[in-house]
Amino acid sequence: MEASIALTGKAASWIEEVRPIKEIIHEVAREFFESIDGLSKQYLA
Repeated sequence: MEASIALTGKAASWIEEVRPIKEIIHEVAREFFESIDGLSKQYLA
């Protein structure tokens, strides 16, 4: 427990901006499909 409290400051420093969850989900989904598209072109071509 004590270690997790000490590490919260490190994790908090990774946050660069506050964004709506809808925007984050759309970005993650877009990046996922771009990755899958690239992999399919690489391995199924």
